[in-house]
Formats: sequence, C-alpha cells, structure tokens
Amino acid sequence: MKSKFLFAILFLTIFAFACNNKEETEEEKLKREIAELKEQLEEKDEEIIDKKTQKENIENQIEDMTKLKDGEDAMFNPEYIISSSKAGKVNIGIEISKLYDLYPSNRIKKSSMMMEGDKYEVYEIYDNSNNLLFIVEPWCEDKCTVFRAIIKSPKMKTNKEIGIGSTVEQLKEKYKVEEIVLVEAYVVATVENINITFVLDPSKIPDSWYRNPRMDKIPHDTKIIEMFVY
Repeated sequence: MKSKFLFAILFLTIFAFACNNKEETEEEKLKREIAELKEQLEEKDEEIIDKKTQKENIENQIEDMTKLKDGEDAMFNPEYIISSSKAGKVNIGIEISKLYDLYPSNRIKKSSMMMEGDKYEVYEIYDNSNNLLFIVEPWCEDKCTVFRAIIKSPKMKTNKEIGIGSTVEQLKEKYKVEEIVLVEAYVVATVENINITFVLDPSKIPDSWYRNPRMDKIPHDTKIIEMFVY
C-alpha cells in the first residue's frame, strides 16, 4: 500500500514536471514568434523607408532634369540652346508677333539699339530672374520677322557647350573655324555648317594682328563675348 502511494506521488511529480516543461516550451515559442514578428515589422519598415527614399530620389532626378535653376548648367534645357538659325525657342525668320507665343510677355521687353549709326527697334528676351538672354533684331518689309539674335548671356550655349566665356582654343576644339576677321568694329570667328558668328574680346588681341590679320595669331585664351545667330 505504501509503495502504491509512493508510486502515485512519483507519477504526479513527473506529470507536473512534464507540464512545467511543456508550459516553458510554449512560452519560449511565443517569445520566438513575437521576436520574429518584430523582426518582420522592422524589415517592412526598412523596406518602406527604402522605397520612400527611392521615390524621393527619382522625383529629385526628374526635377533636376526638367527644371533649371539660376546658375546651373543649361546644357540640356532647350530654352538655352543655340543652334544654326535658332536661339532658345526662337527660329530665325519667324514673325515677331510669334515671340509672344514662345515666351510670357513679362520676359519680352521692347527696346532700341544703335547699329551702324542708325537706331533700330529690338526685342530683349529675359529669363525668369530678369537676366537678359538675347536680343532679337527684326527685319520689316510687308511684315516684321526675326532677322537675327544677339546672344548676351553665358547661359546660352551650342549643343557642343560653346558660349560666351568660351575661348578660341575651345571653339577650335569643337568646330572647324573657317576664318577670324575684322568686320566693322568686331573681331569675329565663323565656323563650318552653322549660321553663328562668334565675337571675340578685342582686349586680348595684339595691335599687330590688325595690320596682319591671320587666324593663327589670335591668342588661344581670347574669349567669346557675344554671338550672332542668323
């Protein structure tokens, strides 16, 4: 009888121990599952942050590509590109009235300038910060059309990145220069295949050049100070 009682106590002890082990195992499992859930949430949070960062980066790239801030490189903005017979949005030969279709009226100012002793009406084109980009000269017969554009801003460049401030050396690297000559009061360079005349800084050109105007005697660091687009 005593042995049966001892056996019952032993059985209950083992059963309680097993239950306790089972409860600890379930508790550990629960802790592990909670830890896994937390880890998954952290991974999701990181993924969301990464996607948000990627989205912001893409939006910034798009903004950089489509908006041009003052002082930044204008190379890829068509409003600042000079090409043969075109300055920004203006094609040589279009009617003057079309300027107001291409630019807001507050960026166009009617003015006048002296050329060869005569006073001419011209149209000045400005950027959004009220900086002068170029001047449009009209030619009026039956109707007024764009005769040429005079580039005034270093923002304006050719698709080969030549503009005001570029040197004769850089011009020769990008284009085949046909000649550098004295035209009226200007020392100008012309290049093959484009209707653009590059006006050079006369302060860099020695007096001896005017007596013997050879292209190879122009200093390489002479800068472009103005451009005429025909």
